Amino acid sequence: PLATALVAFELPEKVNNVAFRNTMATKCNVILRQTGATWNGMRISAHIFNTEADIDAALKAIGAELS
Repeated sequence: PLATALVAFELPEKVNNVAFRNTMATKCNVILRQTGATWNGMRISAHIFNTEADIDAALKAIGAELS
């Protein structure tokens, strides 16, 4: 069976998860989901059509936006 990993990560307190999600989508073409109102985090999930290069690019973009 095909399966994908769901990864969640916590954002720094100063980072608004709605704004971060919007920035990642418009600026970096990385689609994230908010984890909810009680935890300032995001979720990302790769799928079979994502390459290692796609995942590396997403991680690099997330890191760049948070630095």
